[in-house]
Amino acid sequence: MEEPSGARDFICERQQAAQRSGRWATSSCKKAKRRSKPKSTPSRANRLGEILQKMFNLSVQWKIRIDNPTQGFHKRTENACVRFLSFNEINRLPKALENSKDKRGADVIRLCPLTGSHLCEVRFTHFAQFNLELLTWFKPATYTKQKRSHRLPISPEVADLVARRHLSYQNPAPGGFRETFQTNPFMKCDVIGKAS
Repeated sequence: MEEPSGARDFICERQQAAQRSGRWATSSCKKAKRRSKPKSTPSRANRLGEILQKMFNLSVQWKIRIDNPTQGFHKRTENACVRFLSFNEINRLPKALENSKDKRGADVIRLCPLTGSHLCEVRFTHFAQFNLELLTWFKPATYTKQKRSHRLPISPEVADLVARRHLSYQNPAPGGFRETFQTNPFMKCDVIGKAS
């Protein structure tokens, strides 16, 4: 959100006064003005176009206008940002997971790369979905991104993790993983903060 021009002018005046006294870099006022303007990106243009389309569709529906001038709006291609862990982060992750106070959250994070599953698929799984003898994990359609049931082979490391998780509770409920992995590890523990 863009700050009011009066506030921006006030900031620049303060920066210019500090610059005259030698306490400020020369380009700081220009940087402040550049930062205060939102960047024009394809995703921002697409969101604005969608808002305008919705607005004009409603105006046609409510009979305020007879036509929609955004009818031929073409979305721009958006390039999603893809980031992978660096080797340094990969090496620090196991140590951070071991030192975590929230073992449930740490196990959720361990299972994601071991199985290649999404976070929500791991968080909402049950113990009954794992067959530790055949080393398979049956994911119902309600928990997958593709909305199709999926049978996934699991490694012995995953089977050991599931068995350890199952034994860590004296009276495991039928929905054991759901109760044990229900918490959001990113909100309940400092695993990510310690890893970075």
